[in-house]
Formats: sequence, C-alpha cells, structure tokens
Amino acid sequence: MRKKGILMMAALMAAALMAGCSSSAGEDTDKALEDKKAVGEAAGASSVIKDTTGDYAGENNVVHTDYLPSEYVTLGDYKGLSVNKVEDVTELSEDEKQSAVEDYLDEHSTQEEITDRPAAEGDYVAVKYKESRDGQVVNDFTDEETEVLLGEGYALFEDKLYGTSAGDKVTTTVPMENEEGTGTVDLVYDIEVVRIYSYKRPEMTDAFAKEAAGVDTVKELEEQIYQEIMDSNNEINRSQMRDDLITVLLENSTVNGYPQSLYDSVYQSVDMSYQMWTGMSMEEAYEGDEEAIKEEVIQSVNEQLIVEAVAEAEKLIVTQEELDSYKESILEESGYESVESLSEDYSDQELAYMLVWEKVGLLLEENANVTEITEEEYENLNGEAEDIPLGEETEGSETSDEVLELTQSELEALFEEESSGLGSDMESESGSDLGEDEETE
Repeated sequence: MRKKGILMMAALMAAALMAGCSSSAGEDTDKALEDKKAVGEAAGASSVIKDTTGDYAGENNVVHTDYLPSEYVTLGDYKGLSVNKVEDVTELSEDEKQSAVEDYLDEHSTQEEITDRPAAEGDYVAVKYKESRDGQVVNDFTDEETEVLLGEGYALFEDKLYGTSAGDKVTTTVPMENEEGTGTVDLVYDIEVVRIYSYKRPEMTDAFAKEAAGVDTVKELEEQIYQEIMDSNNEINRSQMRDDLITVLLENSTVNGYPQSLYDSVYQSVDMSYQMWTGMSMEEAYEGDEEAIKEEVIQSVNEQLIVEAVAEAEKLIVTQEELDSYKESILEESGYESVESLSEDYSDQELAYMLVWEKVGLLLEENANVTEITEEEYENLNGEAEDIPLGEETEGSETSDEVLELTQSELEALFEEESSGLGSDMESESGSDLGEDEETE
C-alpha cells in the first residue's frame, strides 16, 4: 500500500510549484538534486558504502567517464571545518516513549475489511485513480492501490469517497488555482474504490513481543523500541551535520565552467520531476524564461561538481558492487518492485551521485572540528523549520521555499509515512467543497 517513498520529495517540489510557480519557480529547480540526495540518505546509502578508493577517471568508477571535476573546480578548505552537531539522545521522555510504543503497534496493525456498510469517517479506503487536466492524463495510478483515510483531509477528492463501497467508480472535478493566480484549472479524477477497511492494533503482551521481535518480555521489547528511536534520531543529527559541512564546502569553493554532459543530465532530471508531478515541462513552469532555467540548473551543476571534486581529490569512487547494493537497499525501503522499475525513475548516474554525496559527507565529518550542542541551541543558531500549509505565504518569503526547507528529520519521517497524498498533493482553497459533477456508478 505504500507508494514509492523515494519520490516523496519530488512530489513536494511539485506541490510547491503549483502553489507559487510563476513567482518562484526559478528558486526551486536547484532543489531537485538536493532533495534526491537527502532522500538517498534516508534510503540507506551509508549502509552500503565501502572504503573504496581509486582513480576517479578509472574504469572501476561508475559515476561517469567523460570529465574530471578538478578541471572546473577550485576547492576551498574541506578538512578541519568547524561545525555544530546536536548532541546524542541518551534518554527519551515519557511522552516520547509512549508515542514510540504506539507507533510500533500501529506498524504491526492488521487490516480488517469492512463489507457490511459504506465508507464512513475513520475508515481507510483503497483506491485506484488517474488525474487529468485539459483532457490529458497527468498522473495515472490505476495500476496500484493508494490508501485514503477518511477524515484526514489530505486527498483532494476525499469527500467523494464517503458512502462508497468496494467496486464503486467515482468521477469528480476539482477546481484549483492556476500557477499565475489569475484563475482556475480543473483537475478531473477518475476513481475506483477497491476496498474499505480498518486497522486492528495488537496488544502489547509477552507473546506479541516474542512474535514481533524475538524477545521474551514486554519490557525487553520496549527497551528495544526506545533504543531504535534514539539511534535513528542520532543518525538524523549526524546527517544534518554532514549537510552543514557540505554547505560550508560549497561556500568555500569556486566553479569555472561545466561539462555540457552534466548540464544536460541535470536539466533532464529536473524536467522529468516537473513533468511527473505537475504535468508541466520545466519550460512551461518557467513561462519560457530560458535564462532563469539555465541559472538555476547551473546552481545544481556547480554543487555536484564541487562535491565530486572532493571525491576526485580523495580518490573516493563508486564501484558497480556498491551501486548494485544500493539499489537493493532502495527496493527494501520503498515501494519499487524491481530494479527495472527503479531505473525508470532514477538513472545509474543519479544513484551513484547519491553515494558520492554520502561519501564526501562522511569524509568531511571525519576531519571536522565538531562542537556538540543541545537541539534548542542548534535551532536558535540555525532557525527552526516551520510547518506552513501549501498555499500560504509568510511575510518576506515564498510559499515554495518554505515547503521545501525541510529538516533532515522531516525527510526521514516523510520517507516512512504512508504515501496517501493524491494528485498533486495540493491544498484546495475551497476547503471541503472539493469538486462538482460527481457520478457514482
């Protein structure tokens, strides 16, 4: 029932673009590769990394073969950098412990199908659907099931599922504000209700502990759950520290030129994200502003060149064995059913670069001057990310920037969440009055 979790960030980028595309599209395109690298970390890149060194231009390196980053980059200092890191969590509060146990039980819940009544508030509905705009299908999820929780208010067409039963087909039109903010566009959803169900949470007993985790008592299972939460939080903070180090690296380095092959690759990657999640090409999103498109793509190109330049200097390569292992780890953590389906969305070069990013981050960490501070101190120094609903703006900022400025912890959480966001994952200004022209067969 989980969608392809690795693409969650691309979906968020699309939502941000639809919320404020004409005014801030130029500020979003350089996010594409950044988002992919961050999700790459969430997908387990560090777990498959090996201490592999060699000639960056050699045949054992699968990142690329047609350019050397050092030909374009003057690196600044990347060893001995100073950075703050949130101190390790060694104990959870009682509220955190309770929440962790409840989440664990939720993860082990079982579905119970509802067949004696129509769908109502609090029910889960499995649907297959497609989204069309101007007569053209822009998102087709008819080959997989998507879960909708009635009452959550997340899916654009959620209201149309109340009172339905398995086998029903619903067509509804949802008006959405266009990217210019001058009118609306109609999104048409064709939905098939597959089944209606609820989740039954297991009881926390010694028998459940044995079955679920192979331990003998509830206490042992609880301690295991708490430790996993602390380990996860600590790794998230480490990932944030590595990202901060790479930010300093980018600020300290300069780029002079770029290989056309890299520019073309980055352009294609960003353009595919636009088409997949908004139904628009990048040119359409930028309203034909080629200079703005080029400027933002080059920002991502420069970032990749600098990170790769460190990898070249330190002889950090990615082998085919590492890349294959990474693909397998993604299959385990996401909804992809095969390497072939993964390759439809991500090229080997994109996946290899995720590993390069992780390797460089680990190198910077090993050679950094790290100061551990509290989470509150870190937030005061760096600013705490706020949850801002799509479609709303704060003074002096653009909606799309706020949506995409996610903390690493939020990325991790998104990767694990049920991907029940439908369509373009956008908020409708019309509230619960989401559509018209409804037909139920």
